Amino acid sequence: MRQGFLRSSRYSPGNMDRESLEALFVGRREVMDDVLSRVSRSVRSAEKHFVLLVGPRGSGKTHFLALAYHRLMDRFDTPNVRDRDRIAVALLNEEEWGVASFLDLLVRILRALADRAPDLDADIAGIYDQFSKDRAEAEALAVELLRQHTRGKTLLLLCENLVDLFDGLGEEGQKRWRAVIQEDGNWAIVASTPSLFAAVTLQDNPFYGFFTIRALEKIDFDTGLDLLVRKAVHEGKTELADSLRTPLGRARVRVIHHLAAGNHRAYVVLFDFLDKESLEDLVGPFMHMVDDLTPYYQDRMRRLAPAQRKIVEFLCLQGRPTTIKDISTPCLMSHQTAAKQIGELVTAGFVSRTRSGRNTFCELSEPLMRICIEVKDNKTQHFRLFVEFLRHWFTNRELERRQAALRPDAHHADLDHVHVAEAVRCAHADRDEPFVEALPGSALLGRLLAAQAAAATQPLPAALDLLGSVIKPQDFESDERRHLEATAGILTASVRAFGPRYLPQGLAKLRDLLADLLDKGVIGRTLTDFLSANVGDGFAGSPADWETAFEGLSSSLVDLPDCRIPVEMLQAAVRYTRTGDERHLLRLPLEQRQLLEDVLPAGAGGERAAR
Repeated sequence: MRQGFLRSSRYSPGNMDRESLEALFVGRREVMDDVLSRVSRSVRSAEKHFVLLVGPRGSGKTHFLALAYHRLMDRFDTPNVRDRDRIAVALLNEEEWGVASFLDLLVRILRALADRAPDLDADIAGIYDQFSKDRAEAEALAVELLRQHTRGKTLLLLCENLVDLFDGLGEEGQKRWRAVIQEDGNWAIVASTPSLFAAVTLQDNPFYGFFTIRALEKIDFDTGLDLLVRKAVHEGKTELADSLRTPLGRARVRVIHHLAAGNHRAYVVLFDFLDKESLEDLVGPFMHMVDDLTPYYQDRMRRLAPAQRKIVEFLCLQGRPTTIKDISTPCLMSHQTAAKQIGELVTAGFVSRTRSGRNTFCELSEPLMRICIEVKDNKTQHFRLFVEFLRHWFTNRELERRQAALRPDAHHADLDHVHVAEAVRCAHADRDEPFVEALPGSALLGRLLAAQAAAATQPLPAALDLLGSVIKPQDFESDERRHLEATAGILTASVRAFGPRYLPQGLAKLRDLLADLLDKGVIGRTLTDFLSANVGDGFAGSPADWETAFEGLSSSLVDLPDCRIPVEMLQAAVRYTRTGDERHLLRLPLEQRQLLEDVLPAGAGGERAAR
């Protein structure tokens, strides 16, 4: 039995010990039960099963097969001689680079069986001796040797990267293997592949319809959180495990999940750079993770054909969905050549396509791959800003969920006009009167809410004059999140009452009020809160007023880099909500677009509801 010697591994989970494999196994229970059940039926009856696990690179296929091997050995490597003698297990290496013919494959299988039957070593040496005389006879000898060793047993083959094995076998080798499997009748196979390939999907191939396909999907948020918590507990990082379970910890994991796009490997790599303190920061750990993953993505790039590498590099530099027409010319290739190469990249899982009207837009499937290549070229500013944006976006939304669960009826925006007038009077008088004290939070927050209420009855600049009379920049430092939320509420109330035309002027005034805090990105975070608060409910105001507002925002906030991402996302969300034209969303990179798609109303613009 294979014995692991590592408690954790980023790239070779097959070398991990059994205890660690079990502790860190998440999200695949149903698939595992199905695979083990099929293998058991293959061993205990004449019914044989052939399972192909399909999942993108980094989705946990190696971990799955390594653990499946251990669990199968538990089932059949028992004192019950009858069970033990029913199965011969051949576990191939994760990368079998040396398979270039059917004979190579047979020898690799025999070597794997020799781990539990050392007497096979001498017989394998005989194959090499025979090969020096006659290749065909050597292959016949290998087939016969395999039959002798597995007679009366089920030969279970566990192998990874089946697409590479099939490429090595070639069409003739595939036909020979299929014929031997059919003739012997005692084979069972559990294999994995990053994506489906022609040899198993096209009808004229010998293995068409041969495998039962089981998908290993990207892990969802809850599974990713479970993986990080389990890993923290397994490695004795109790403080980190406790932090991950808090609302703020969950918010940070949402950032990780969003950028990792459900990639199992990205979680494992990032974990090594996390502790309780760096979980709060995230930019540092992400930069370490990107540095660690860069060689992995570079290696994947090297395996592509030159024309495909050129397209992938171009899409990395673009950073947003692009039509084939706009890809072909800069890549100095014909439209037909670009379309063919992109089709192969889609099949291989590198590129995804989105249809919008008569156009097809292409982009990289994995944001992390693009980010790694950008960072390698020293283009890190946008990535750092986006991580900061995500930290605030998900913190805000996670805490909103928590508050809604605890106080579902509490919503300070529902102040009537009588309360507005009283709140404004109290705020101007700078007195902690009973009404203000009854508002959520401190008396200071009560004054902030008074300014928010005033924004519903007078234009934004006047409401912000009130804000300036009751708050000082240092007040933000005492409870920044709640004050940002209230300030964004002032923007929301004013835009809903008077439209967006005062938004640039109001933000300029807010900028003056909070000049001492600009290095902390307060304006950018206020805009993020404003976007988050309005994206689910639609945006008040006419399209013409919004376009005027966007022009003003672009000119007045051009020197604040923290504002660029929320402004461009606000612009895309408003235009899409107003027109239903998905091309407005397709101007954003995948990771930004998905944020909006998760929260935009289902019927926005009509097109989303239709799909």
